[in-house]
Amino acid sequence: ALPISDTTYKLCYRQAATSTWVTAGTIIVLGRRTQLTALQDLYSATNGPSWYKSFNWGGSNPCVFHGVRCNANNAVTSIHLGRNRLAGSIPVTFFLSDLAGTLTYLALDMNNITGSIPSAMGAMKVLEFVDLGFNQMIGTLPPQLLGLAKIDVVYISNNNFQGEVPEAVDSLSLQWLRNNLTAFVEVVVAPECPVDTVECVDEGSTASGVSECGYDGITETECVVMGCCFNAQAPLVFGGTTCFTKRSVTFLTYPQCEAYNCTTQVVVD
Repeated sequence: ALPISDTTYKLCYRQAATSTWVTAGTIIVLGRRTQLTALQDLYSATNGPSWYKSFNWGGSNPCVFHGVRCNANNAVTSIHLGRNRLAGSIPVTFFLSDLAGTLTYLALDMNNITGSIPSAMGAMKVLEFVDLGFNQMIGTLPPQLLGLAKIDVVYISNNNFQGEVPEAVDSLSLQWLRNNLTAFVEVVVAPECPVDTVECVDEGSTASGVSECGYDGITETECVVMGCCFNAQAPLVFGGTTCFTKRSVTFLTYPQCEAYNCTTQVVVD
């Protein structure tokens, strides 16, 4: 297990001729961070004082930090800091922390994040959604990220990643757009039962057959990635929220059918 705090070790070797010990240097073993200290590391590493919004980030309760949400046990479950002028690299200590067991949603899109994705991101065992799109990140994609048991969506559009796409991509809803990745692995889509064509309605979340989607303050990119509609004007005219679900194009024409079972059939020649 990692130590609670950073620990510095001195490296020494003994000279054969004189049997004396000589100091060759030092190494620092990073200690495991609490959720609070992990977020403080992220704040410091990405020029927190220059963020657009950093309400309460100087306090001791992560659950009231801007963009941070917690569960009933006051454990951080989601971080939404898109379009917030983060600048710098994501520190390794952010992943080697108590966030690893609770964080399911991480959105840091549309900032100026640089550097690569650390392999330590593989420690985030319950992570389901990652959005790092529209940054300045480089390097290759660590297989530890795509090997996470619960990962479902990884959005990395508009960065400078290079190298081959890992084979794990075919199990993800993954956006590889506008990078320099090669050897794209074609996603095999299983046959599915037919579904109604859906659309976004002008009235937003207050329209019949439509419900709210996401959370208060959600960005347009996050809303679209979740498969929902975004209309910043809808709440001003009709009320409701800016992000809302799509509706069947036949909703107002035909009555809604009762639920039924549909079994996928695969025909093999």
